[in-house]
Amino acid sequence: MAEQLRFSRSLYSAEAVQTAARTFEKLAQITVDITEHDVTVTLTDPHPKLAHKLADELANHALHHTITAERGA
Repeated sequence: MAEQLRFSRSLYSAEAVQTAARTFEKLAQITVDITEHDVTVTLTDPHPKLAHKLADELANHALHHTITAERGA
């Protein structure tokens, strides 16, 4: 079953979301679709032991990378 996350580009950096997705690419099949207003991440076939929290972890990483980029760190 696929799970979708939608990140508003007014809040999240597209590059940060892509970086977060790459971090988890060995744990699920992940596709990233970037539009003018949103970045949509689709997770399919997640690792069975991590399926219940993978989307939340990816979202946390995307937020972290966005904040880090905004701060110039």
